[in-house]
Amino acid sequence: MTTLTVRQQLRKRLTEGGMVVAPGIYDAYGARMVEKAGFEAVYMTGNGVSACLLGQPDVGMVDLSPDQDENEKVKTQLLNFRTGNLIPLEVTQKPELELSKREIEILGLVKKGYLSKEISDKLSISVHTVNTHRQRFLEKLGANNSIEAVMFASKFGLLD
Repeated sequence: MTTLTVRQQLRKRLTEGGMVVAPGIYDAYGARMVEKAGFEAVYMTGNGVSACLLGQPDVGMVDLSPDQDENEKVKTQLLNFRTGNLIPLEVTQKPELELSKREIEILGLVKKGYLSKEISDKLSISVHTVNTHRQRFLEKLGANNSIEAVMFASKFGLLD
């Protein structure tokens, strides 16, 4: 007869499917209460422990509201269940940047690893013109170098 460790038992239970209710706790006393209540699993978070020690509430629930206009900024807020206060949150949106078609084209080639000379040959423009476009998209994106510009532009879908 094989005895499974607690970790193996949990893994087996999770792979069987179905719902596993796991209350969140922040100390050993809470763990003992959950165990006595007969729950299969329990979890704790670093934020929960820290918040408890600081006398602050842990984040208790996330709700996504479907009635938001897709053309407006996403409206988000947290509700503090203990105090009833609503806390507005800012969500990072795609930046409103206006890169020219040529800047986007050159940035795409930079992403593919082309050097300025190779870009100038490919687009039949001067190296100086390529470098001017590169400097402009660095400034517009607030990037220190081409790698940062490519990462930023990719993150916000400017190179799709």
